[in-house]
Amino acid sequence: MLRRVLMRRAYNSGRYEQARHYARLLLGKSKEAELARSIIVRSYWNEQAYEDLIQTALGWDDEFSLSYVHLAKERLNSIAYGRSFSPFAQNRLKHLLENQPTFHTQNLNIRPVQ
Repeated sequence: MLRRVLMRRAYNSGRYEQARHYARLLLGKSKEAELARSIIVRSYWNEQAYEDLIQTALGWDDEFSLSYVHLAKERLNSIAYGRSFSPFAQNRLKHLLENQPTFHTQNLNIRPVQ
């Protein structure tokens, strides 16, 4: 019970390595194993440590872990490493980049500071 509280407290405060430590200690307990695996997987995800996530979670057969493995592989294979956008967001981003205002200094009377 105490390890579970310490694990959750560490995870919620962003101390992911410490949270993984406590989670690994809980993996052997059948009632706590599912939560412990999710903490390990999500902490690697939050740190964008996709290689570590894949290595760790591939040995587990639960659907939650394998879904994150799939997402991590997609992130590693994506062109914009660590970023993935919906088609709508991609089109919007493209539109905004193409329509950025340009700044011309030709018609400005700028004097150097003395």
